Amino acid sequence: RGWLFSELLCVYICWGPPCPPTQPCHLVFRPSLPQPASVMASPLQAAIAVSPRVKAISELLAKSGEPEWRLKQVLQGMYKSYRGSWRDLDGVPKSLKWKLKDHFGRYISSLKRKTKVEGDFAEKVLLESHRDASRVEAVSLQFRTHRSLCISSQIGCAFGCAFCATGKVGLKRQMDADEITDQVLYFFQMGQKIDSVSFMGMGEPLANPKIFDALSILTSPDLYGMSTRRMNVSTVGVVPGILKLTEEFPQANLAFSLHSPFTEQRNRLVPLNKMYPLEQVFEVLDHRIKKTGRQIWVAYLLLRGQNDSLEHARAVADLIRQRPAETRYLYHINLLPYNVGRAVPEQYRRAEEEAVSIFQRVLEENRISCSYRNSFGHSIDAACGQLFAGYEERMPIVGAARPASSGLAQRSSFGGAKSTGGSRSARVNEAGPQQPAASASSSSSSSSPGASAASSSSAASDGGPAQASAAAATAVESTLGEASATAAEASVAADAAKAPPNLQQSSSPGVAAAAAAPAR
Repeated sequence: RGWLFSELLCVYICWGPPCPPTQPCHLVFRPSLPQPASVMASPLQAAIAVSPRVKAISELLAKSGEPEWRLKQVLQGMYKSYRGSWRDLDGVPKSLKWKLKDHFGRYISSLKRKTKVEGDFAEKVLLESHRDASRVEAVSLQFRTHRSLCISSQIGCAFGCAFCATGKVGLKRQMDADEITDQVLYFFQMGQKIDSVSFMGMGEPLANPKIFDALSILTSPDLYGMSTRRMNVSTVGVVPGILKLTEEFPQANLAFSLHSPFTEQRNRLVPLNKMYPLEQVFEVLDHRIKKTGRQIWVAYLLLRGQNDSLEHARAVADLIRQRPAETRYLYHINLLPYNVGRAVPEQYRRAEEEAVSIFQRVLEENRISCSYRNSFGHSIDAACGQLFAGYEERMPIVGAARPASSGLAQRSSFGGAKSTGGSRSARVNEAGPQQPAASASSSSSSSSPGASAASSSSAASDGGPAQASAAAATAVESTLGEASATAAEASVAADAAKAPPNLQQSSSPGVAAAAAAPAR
């Protein structure tokens, strides 16, 4: 009936013959042609393709002569009933439980909890890999209306943003898809009801190719079964990753870390800007908005005396107003308070309240959608830019100069007394669970509705500016295969030849340039 109805509509409205069956009707009345069964993979087959653990379980069951439905039964116990060990699986024969235990170990998860600390409406856990004892941190944030997770995608980070504690650790290694999603599994096993997941913890999500497999696992109906619209991905501007995310997960939320509208200053705050400049990133963001119709969250960290001036506010407003009319209204600026990070230079401080108010007022006067976020978990090192998983700061290369102000007191939230809570900030989050949440932040006062392999890992861990930039470039290239090698080499050469920057005047009038630490 549907086919006949669409053909009659074509004849009646177009006054012509029906559209060819092999082509979609230009009036969008004709339903899309069903794909052959051989082309369409079932959700279970897709889960086997993206999860190494599910694939190994499937192979083990087939080798043991188990019926086909047994795999769904095992996955039901893992991802729906949230069992912690193989022996707790319901309805599974005891002999099979022993086989699973002998093959995968006692516990289902690839991560085990080492420590937990609570405070300021946040719960931070230090997780250790069963494989090589690598450590990573994840945070559960309790908002007024929902609970959101902030999970990590890499162990460490190669991009070395000047104000971030994770960047001081360096990139240890990539996490696989099961390790990424097992952070979510841990909180489910603890009995928490999770409404949304943000990839805003340790590491650059779009520099790890397994992030797309992790998204597939979290949204697979046979596994976690979460909505793609409850997935929030943050990036400092990895252009090939944004393009791939647009193609494969158009409904996922995307947050872009801006932090400065001026090229020279952003080069120091976010070294990847040398490889993917703002103009290129915003072109890709415009493309994503046009294709998906989804809002883009632009994160802007306010640093006292660095990027909180009136000129910065006007430049940010101009940057958004220059976007095409059909995409401009879907940009939302999230103003973030700075959280003191371990081993981050003392020159970076939180902006004063008056500067924040002026900055936000300028955006509002220019009809830019914006809001200010207050930190959750700041007192336990669980807020934006504070995660370091107990790792020590990587040492610079021999002979490399080091700013005298970079020796911040080494403080760890693990080992201290457990905090049962904190005073709620004056600004309280009112957003729904679909709104992206940074590591430990809540959105409020809104003005409008709305892979690197082991070689690059060791290079990032052992050396200074050149090694860090090389590792970052290698991570992007190995992740997506579309990064520019020429730009990467130029960035490495520039970093190797450049001494740590001193305070200097930006080329933009009146902009105090950030005296950032070298991109170690």
